[in-house]
Amino acid sequence: MIRRLYEGSLDPSAQDLRREPGYRDAMANLLQAEETLRKNLSIEHCSTLEKLSASYIEIQKISARSAFADGFSIGAQLTAEALRRF
Repeated sequence: MIRRLYEGSLDPSAQDLRREPGYRDAMANLLQAEETLRKNLSIEHCSTLEKLSASYIEIQKISARSAFADGFSIGAQLTAEALRRF
């Protein structure tokens, strides 16, 4: 697994979220809300909505990277502590 991570063939960010509980409902709600907004907004406001969406996506990516790094670090610390006990 470490070799696959190093070589780039293991990509946790490529996980298929469609299998996660609640994902489909949340995505359906998101798409419905976005469609409703787009129908009722001016072109200028639609542009602002797109910028808002892009910003949320960027924040989510940063958050996911940070959570992955934190989880990896905690896992390594747990492993080190477990090995010290033996």
